[in-house]
Amino acid sequence: MLRDRLQSVIPPSRAFILWRLFHNKIPTDENLGKRGSCIVSICHFCLKQSESSEHIFFRCCVTFSLWDWLKKGMNRQLDLSNCCNLILGTSRIGSKLAQQLMTFAIVHVLWIIWIERNKRYFHGIQANIGTLINRVMSEVRLSFDLVLARGISSMTDFHITHLIHVPLRPPRTVVTTDIFWIHPEMACIKITVDGSSYGSPSISTIGVVFRDWQAGFLGCFVQNLGHATSLETKFSALMFPIEKVVEQNLSVVWLESDSLMVVNAFNTNGDAGVPWRMRV
Repeated sequence: MLRDRLQSVIPPSRAFILWRLFHNKIPTDENLGKRGSCIVSICHFCLKQSESSEHIFFRCCVTFSLWDWLKKGMNRQLDLSNCCNLILGTSRIGSKLAQQLMTFAIVHVLWIIWIERNKRYFHGIQANIGTLINRVMSEVRLSFDLVLARGISSMTDFHITHLIHVPLRPPRTVVTTDIFWIHPEMACIKITVDGSSYGSPSISTIGVVFRDWQAGFLGCFVQNLGHATSLETKFSALMFPIEKVVEQNLSVVWLESDSLMVVNAFNTNGDAGVPWRMRV
């Protein structure tokens, strides 16, 4: 379930830090000491406590300012008992967009804390909390540009998007269009086709319905195409019934498709608009 919360738009380096933290594999002074290294341990943020994963990420008074900024900005409490509860807690807030933004923010906060720790530890360079917050927001906005989820009209969504400085993305307005079945000429068979692809390319299927000129049902069939692009699926949806028409020696037919690109390609001489893999 934790893996499901990590979206593909989160860079692997950020997700890897979370994985190491989850399994207590972060090379802090505490973990290096368990491996036999003799180190005088000190947290390079607060300079008061020994360094451990739990301390620098969740208990340090300096890094806690990042979590405090996140809690106040979203107007909700965060479960900082461990990283698993912290990530899974985002599934109970707002819309899908709000949940993704919170997941992004948490992962990037963990990443920024570790990067800042290394700069202080190895180079003696330190940034103030305001700079770290700006880096977190910049990273979250980059991840936000790659997601398609939309928000809802709620205060939770408003607080989170306002905190990160990204648009709310309200749900798309549902537009209802009346569709009327047009009767073909007498003795003409009307063939309605359509195709669907779950991704591009991915698993694709076509469906075909045959009706007579009085809208009487004559038959139908579906066909699994395997992996194909959306355009290849639309073309196949029109080509398969044409093969059936030739097999049955039907002379008067009316083909109906919802793809204007496919219709134009059939009405144009040459291979314009036809996918390369389908050209003869």
